[in-house]
Amino acid sequence: MTKVLVKFRTRSLGDTIGAMPAVEAFQKRESCIVYVDCGWQDILQKSYPSLFFTKFEESAPVVEKTIEVDYHFEHPLQEGFARDLGFENWSYRRPRIDEFPGERPVKPRYVVIGVHTTAQCKYWNYPNGWDNLCRLLRKEGLTPVCVDQHAVFGIEGSWNEVPKSSAVRRLNNTIQETMNYIKHAEFFLGVSSGLAWVAHAMQKKVVMISGVTEPWNEFEEDCVRIIDRSVCNGCFHKPNELPFDSGNWNWCPLHAGTPRQFECTKAITPNRVLEEIRSAGWL
Repeated sequence: MTKVLVKFRTRSLGDTIGAMPAVEAFQKRESCIVYVDCGWQDILQKSYPSLFFTKFEESAPVVEKTIEVDYHFEHPLQEGFARDLGFENWSYRRPRIDEFPGERPVKPRYVVIGVHTTAQCKYWNYPNGWDNLCRLLRKEGLTPVCVDQHAVFGIEGSWNEVPKSSAVRRLNNTIQETMNYIKHAEFFLGVSSGLAWVAHAMQKKVVMISGVTEPWNEFEEDCVRIIDRSVCNGCFHKPNELPFDSGNWNWCPLHAGTPRQFECTKAITPNRVLEEIRSAGWL
């Protein structure tokens, strides 16, 4: 039987989780042995038993063929990986992720929030948005629980801090511990990030605040997507006109250095987030 190595060029948690249904479909279509070099095997192996996972730092297995896969800005996240694997007409498939049994970590009814992501343009840039939203959630009887790795993240001049007193801080957990918080929550509330994909793969509801990516980039099932079309938005998906610069933390190709920088999420208010959650019937 032919042995194939599917090698991820990205270490991103969200990219990896989102791509797994396409990798699984490739293995079934080709009836081959597939090794996956992705770096997140500890939380994927049980959900994808037909695949063999390796670590980035391990020696590559001896195979007849290697296929490199990556994120493609002009396509939905999952579709881009599927195209690299030879699927031209791909229909979205919800990913799965291993679950780790654990007791409910918070007694009151709660929602998990994830503040951090990989570039400033993907943050919710409304001033004090998270603190104000967490206070609104508490009035609705929901305890906000923050499960980010870091209390503060970013670069000099662009630091992003998780809520101080308006949310319960449960930071710097293992990925398994974080997943347990998500498992018992009412829903996940965050931005376009790896944790949003974790929650989605765990069959949880997701509220996603994002304007730099289009709604079709991530997923739509069990998702309340909050985007403001009245301001600049969606520039993440114009690689020819506006190529993304991963080395520029404050990348905002059309409005950098002006009052309109990051207006795609600055325009989204805490009250609007709350009302959209209410309209979905999730409160």
